[in-house]
Amino acid sequence: MIRSLHALGRHIRKALGDDPSAIVEQLALTSADEEAANGTEVGSGREARQEYLGVLDICPAYGLLRHRLEEVSTDTLRRYLWLQLMKFSPGGDVRDVTVRDPKYLLGPVFAGLAPRQLGLAPTQHEALDELAPVLEPVLGRIRDFGGSRRDRYVVDLSGLRVEPAVHGDYSGQYLSVRGGALDIAWEKLGEVEAKKRTEVLAKELREILGWKRGVRYVTLSIEGRLITQEPAYRRFVLSILVDEPFKDAAVGTCHLCGTQTEVTTNFVPMRIKVYINDKRSFAGRLLPEGFLERYSLCRECYTDLLLADRLLEQELESRLLQTPVFLVPDFVSEPTGGLDEVRRRLQRIRQESTELARLRALRRTPEDIAQAAQERAGLYAALTLLFHEKQNMAVKIREVIAEVPPSRIQEVIRAINVVNDAAEGGGWAAPFVLRDQRSWFAGLDDLLDTLPLRRSEGAPVVRPALTLARQLLQREPIDLAALHADFLEGARAIVSRHVGYWVVPREWEQRTPSPDRVDWTLRQFIGRTLALRLIARHVGCVDLGGARVEMVIPDLYRNAMLGLELDEQEQSLFLLGILVARVASEQYRSDQSGTKPILEKLNYTGMSLPRVTVFATELFDKLRQYRLLSGPGAAENELLYAEALQRLTRHRGRWRLSDAENVYFILAGYSYETGRIIQAGKEKRAQAQEPVEELSR
Repeated sequence: MIRSLHALGRHIRKALGDDPSAIVEQLALTSADEEAANGTEVGSGREARQEYLGVLDICPAYGLLRHRLEEVSTDTLRRYLWLQLMKFSPGGDVRDVTVRDPKYLLGPVFAGLAPRQLGLAPTQHEALDELAPVLEPVLGRIRDFGGSRRDRYVVDLSGLRVEPAVHGDYSGQYLSVRGGALDIAWEKLGEVEAKKRTEVLAKELREILGWKRGVRYVTLSIEGRLITQEPAYRRFVLSILVDEPFKDAAVGTCHLCGTQTEVTTNFVPMRIKVYINDKRSFAGRLLPEGFLERYSLCRECYTDLLLADRLLEQELESRLLQTPVFLVPDFVSEPTGGLDEVRRRLQRIRQESTELARLRALRRTPEDIAQAAQERAGLYAALTLLFHEKQNMAVKIREVIAEVPPSRIQEVIRAINVVNDAAEGGGWAAPFVLRDQRSWFAGLDDLLDTLPLRRSEGAPVVRPALTLARQLLQREPIDLAALHADFLEGARAIVSRHVGYWVVPREWEQRTPSPDRVDWTLRQFIGRTLALRLIARHVGCVDLGGARVEMVIPDLYRNAMLGLELDEQEQSLFLLGILVARVASEQYRSDQSGTKPILEKLNYTGMSLPRVTVFATELFDKLRQYRLLSGPGAAENELLYAEALQRLTRHRGRWRLSDAENVYFILAGYSYETGRIIQAGKEKRAQAQEPVEELSR
């Protein structure tokens, strides 16, 4: 993976012609950490708002403070160099000129960009000497309050006219507008704590300019010259990102190109930490200098990896399982073409996560899937998925799914399609697809609603889903008994209305759901878990076994048990579940409250085989009580009960299912038959409606 990133970065650098200005623009960030982290729960009503970048143009020669807004986009953030350099050195000099808060542009940034002119240092970077004439018009208007290097300076805006004018006269505590010109109350400002002086000025300046919350970024311009566009500033930024990490470089061997030269182990500017270089246990000989032996890069390879690091966020970041994910390709051959062509190629690779997440619009024939796998193989040899979260300018990896070949991704897609096909067009699995569902299992994002994930701060705790996704994509063995126990835990959470679980709708905390709603949610959950079992089998992670089903069983149930690949023990419980559904249906119709008391006899923590046997006896009594052993359908009910009991008896001495699995497969039969009864009722009502419609014509 690292070498693939290196090759990608090297190609980008060459495509940019080793131009420092172009390289710096490519290294700009194109999103904010907090935006990626603030995932909201479905149905929260929150929508993405348009964001703006404000240009603050200080023009002393014309006596003006000009301002304008631009809509924020990836290109905008790249062009205006959204870099967040401050986060590399907290508390140090401000060297960003595109920032979140304009307070940094009203004084602190000049200490970082003009230390020699302000008497803070005898020398400065040669690029800053070249930038000095651009800054000069404002440097002459800076007031020095004394104190710390970063907080002592404030730009004097007094006398500058705001253009265009937004308000008439304005009276703030520290900044006012009289006759269109700004005026600073210096005496009052001097009483403010040093580090808050520019903060209070910036707050009132925002009001004067009419910059509301939608203005999320601000950049500096002087006399109409954008600082971010100055070649000198861009060279200075490149020195921060590439030269500063080599400040304490030592001679060693680069672990990417093998060159003997100056190398560094400082990866602070990188968002995605390529190497672990802050834990002694990873160093050679467990000594600090041991990092040079194992985790060191030369300047050129470092630049290449830094470019690839940014490109991951810009072109190869997506979302899967409500989690940001980087899709890192291992290329068959080195990339070719210009930067735009490489970006198009990477965008096609990014589509893989979209396909895995939701297949609704991507249902394809086996031939289409095989062709897609062949096309992807021309793009990359393998794909590594890095699930992550962003924390303070760094990326913390949550799960790695390493080196998945394109054929494997298409195999998972094929398995999901096969399962969905079984539920379409009146197929054997149709009763598992409830109203409002377009498919039985829509994609890997459905894992969030198929596992008993906890809810935390309005979002699912996704770790178990990430692990299961890794197992499916890498064909790792899955513990089926443990998975069934997880399924029952989810069912228990739904029945008990425990909103601490993601599978339980959040609104149930505010409004008690009806029994119908709880039952619908339970059946939807159980149906989805059964689909997941089959997907895991199709991709080679589990062996369901299965068993033949006697022809005496009605085709409807015979096909379902064969389709679900149930063994005889599971079949016995599934058949009991079918009968539970029939009793529950009679109870629902006959009971004024619309409840199903038979379900209360199930223990959702699990039931031993002796307890299941007792339950089967009680179920037979209920069949008799609700006259299901007499009249129409009595023969079929007797047959299903006899077949279930026969299997229970046959395997009593070598029962392998756990207590949790016993209940789970009863619920599987219940969910299937309840769905079938509801669908049959709808069809009957539709047929009854047709003659009425004919007569009305």
